[in-house]
Amino acid sequence: DIIYVPGYEVSGTAKYKGFSLGLSVARSWPSLKGRLIADVYELAATTGNVFILTASYTIPRTGLSITWLSRFVTDLSYCSYSPYRNGPTDIDRRPSHCPKTPGIFHVHKPGYGVSSFFITYKPAYKKLKGLSLNAVFNNVFNQQYIDQASPVMSPDEPNQDKYARGMAEPGFNARFEISYKF
Repeated sequence: DIIYVPGYEVSGTAKYKGFSLGLSVARSWPSLKGRLIADVYELAATTGNVFILTASYTIPRTGLSITWLSRFVTDLSYCSYSPYRNGPTDIDRRPSHCPKTPGIFHVHKPGYGVSSFFITYKPAYKKLKGLSLNAVFNNVFNQQYIDQASPVMSPDEPNQDKYARGMAEPGFNARFEISYKF
């Protein structure tokens, strides 16, 4: 069997002096046997529409840049095909609009929006050329969400009678980095 992954990604950036605004939109449809694939064992994860908005400002002659990035993913609900669970007893018994056919399972993935904030400082002094200080603040609003690209697994594999779901992403977290390139 062949897995098909048609999709698109479109992005654009507008710049004016030290300001920059960006928008990116993406979507893919990983399919097998005419149906979107169930996200099992990291194989071709299906996600909703992905919108990424960025806004940044570089303060002239200081080496300081500030960036805001927001990622929004739309809700997704579909009848999927599982390449691993398609035997005669592999029928989704949960209520859904999907046909009760071996290998066909209903998948629902809630949408979410998450934002991050970045500060980068690259000193303008010649003696410090190559030095970079970075601070990253991820998930600034501490949203609880499951990335739709996370593999969907049942907690009682292989029995499969419990609700399968991916692991939640980390809440608010911060990272600091000092690097020097020579």
